[in-house]
Amino acid sequence: MAADENKLKLMLADGDLPDILMVDHKYIKQMIEGNQIINIDDYLKTSGQDIEKGMPETLEYFRQNMSEGQNKLYFLPIHTGTYSDVGAAAPQYEYSVGFWTRWDMYQELGAPEIKSTDDFLNLLAEMQKLYPKTEDGKKVYGVSAYNGGLWPFIIQNAFADGYFNGPGTYVQDAQGNAYELLTDESSTFWNSMRYFFKANQMGLLDPEAFTQQMDQYSAKLDNLQLLSSIANWWTGGGNKKLADAGKPEAGYGMIPITGTQIYKGGFSPTGWSGKYLAISKNSKHPERAVELLNFMFSPEGSRLAASGVEGEHWKMVDGKPEMTDETINLSKTMEKFGDTTGIGKYGNLQGLDDFVVNPADGELVSLFYTPKVFQTKLTPLDKAYSEHYGAAYPGEALEKLVQEGKISWGAFDTTVQTGLASAPDDIKRIDAKVEELVKTTMPKIILSKDEAEFNKVKEEFLDSLNKIGYDQSKQFWAQNWKDSLAKTAVLKR
Repeated sequence: MAADENKLKLMLADGDLPDILMVDHKYIKQMIEGNQIINIDDYLKTSGQDIEKGMPETLEYFRQNMSEGQNKLYFLPIHTGTYSDVGAAAPQYEYSVGFWTRWDMYQELGAPEIKSTDDFLNLLAEMQKLYPKTEDGKKVYGVSAYNGGLWPFIIQNAFADGYFNGPGTYVQDAQGNAYELLTDESSTFWNSMRYFFKANQMGLLDPEAFTQQMDQYSAKLDNLQLLSSIANWWTGGGNKKLADAGKPEAGYGMIPITGTQIYKGGFSPTGWSGKYLAISKNSKHPERAVELLNFMFSPEGSRLAASGVEGEHWKMVDGKPEMTDETINLSKTMEKFGDTTGIGKYGNLQGLDDFVVNPADGELVSLFYTPKVFQTKLTPLDKAYSEHYGAAYPGEALEKLVQEGKISWGAFDTTVQTGLASAPDDIKRIDAKVEELVKTTMPKIILSKDEAEFNKVKEEFLDSLNKIGYDQSKQFWAQNWKDSLAKTAVLKR
């Protein structure tokens, strides 16, 4: 099967398609009208009864909305799940997006409760006084980002405010309601602009935040040149540098801000956004292909893909499934663990999400999300972080704060986004102008010399949006979102 887009394009061009392939949403029309994939409705009756029984609403939605008006089933989702089977109590080792900063310096400053992003900036300012330069003489900054559009500048505040990223200049809440960012002056976009503006006023902002690429941003974190990170994806290098220097309990940890949300995850009965399975017309035995998918969409098949073979990679212990100690150790030490064991290798065929509960034993499809596995991952830094909150692992520290009511979860049903229609050409042209305007104006807003200039640039920006027809785009996306909510209402959440 093909997951790589360039490889898929070549396959589509010469017609050399595998039996089963994973395709992006944008190729639906081309593949159906080009007669490159088959309708699998009849095969479900003989070889895919479990698929049909397991998610009838989702399949009907795919027939109605992903068949170019034919009301036939050409595609299947992957990693499907709903909030009820996925989300609320599933433990995670740590949570990714948030206000990450130097945990060791936070402790040195007395570990004060952080009640707002202003408190967080004040904390960074105190850290910068402690650590103004790196060991090789480079200036240290409290806040940075990279040239990646809106995302790196708004995502921390968006998730903390209770929103998930949507298309273009929109975000959504946990219930799937859309919120426009640019003209609502109380939006998470403007909260983010004020956050970066204040950081610059305080001398915390990296001047290359607007121009550097993501790898340069990452390199600064590796070199301990930044006191905060957008997410944990970029903190490993800096943590290793400190550990190698004999400071294993130093490094980056997420600082929970009282009253905000922590991103728990995005889930949908339509699965991974825009990624679907199909069976090509070249398949000599389509019934066997559907039979394989039928197994992969069962709890047993998805458990096999995510956790391996019972008796070899995991075993039943006191009536509950557990990863074996040997498999856990191999997952940490084996260079090509997935290729060698098969665990995770076939994720593109996995019908149920890792966090779906297997009804046979009441545990998650993926057995890697358990306290037993988490205990084997603890570093001295993670232990210090966890112990501060009276927790066994970093994720539990935040889970305890949720139970205490100090923070809350942001678990998002993203189904509405799968039902959005593509924008027509006139809206695409407006949106392209808006994107360019945002890109060129954000630095001006953030680098304003004072509050008066900030407000002046903001008003000029809002006026420019009107001039390029942003209202037309807003009207289109508002109606598009409304239509999708109605269309996806048939799906089981």
